[in-house]
Amino acid sequence: RSSLMLSFIGLGFIIVAWLVQYTQPVIKEIKKPFIACYAIGLVFLIIDGFIGGLTMVSIMNIIVLAIASGVFYKSSKA
Repeated sequence: RSSLMLSFIGLGFIIVAWLVQYTQPVIKEIKKPFIACYAIGLVFLIIDGFIGGLTMVSIMNIIVLAIASGVFYKSSKA
């Protein structure tokens, strides 16, 4: 049950991230709040995956989190 809640929380953050990005009048770049919400959502999905025994899914989400973190770092320097 708690695993399902973590999935909902994680996906909720990812939905917010996409909404932040989508509501921009002109989308020329990825916004920092989008990356932050996406990364937070991924953390919840990673935890949920490990709790649910989905190790490979969690590892793939860790890779995506690393990439998203790299994009956030590069955008912070700009």
